[in-house]
Amino acid sequence: MVEVSRRNGSESDEDPTVRSKAVQIYRHFFGRYPTRDKRRIIADAVPEAELSAWRETLEEWKSEGWSATNVEGMIDRFKRRLEAETVELHDRAGIASVKPSRPPIPYHEAFGLWEKRGQPGGKFPPDGWTMVTGPDGKAWFIVP
Repeated sequence: MVEVSRRNGSESDEDPTVRSKAVQIYRHFFGRYPTRDKRRIIADAVPEAELSAWRETLEEWKSEGWSATNVEGMIDRFKRRLEAETVELHDRAGIASVKPSRPPIPYHEAFGLWEKRGQPGGKFPPDGWTMVTGPDGKAWFIVP
C-alpha cells in the first residue's frame, strides 16, 4: 500500500490555527503561513478584539524589512503596542498620557533604527523623536 502525502490544503483541514484571523493577517503581509508552532503562538497571543493592532504591527514590521520568521519579535512588538495605548509614560516635562501611532521602542532599538536610517539629523535622538521614561525607569523612544 502506498501512502500519499497531501501537502496542499491538508494543513487547513487538520490545523485550526490556519483559520485564525490573526494568522490570516500574517499570511496577507508575508505571502505564506508561518510554521505550525508559530501559528499556535500567534493564535494564542492575538485576541480577535485586537486584530487592528496586530495588522498595524505587521505593517510596520514589514515596512522596516524585519524578518518574517521572527514571530516572537512580532508578538513582543504587538504586546508593547497594546501597552502603549494604556500605560502612562513620563516624558521630560513630567507625566504625559501618550497614545502614539507607533509603540515606544527601547533605547537600543531606537539607536539601531537611527543608524539604519543613515543617522538623520547627525545626532541621537534626532528632532521629532520623543524620549519617554517607561514604568521601568528606562529610556524609550516614540519614533515617527
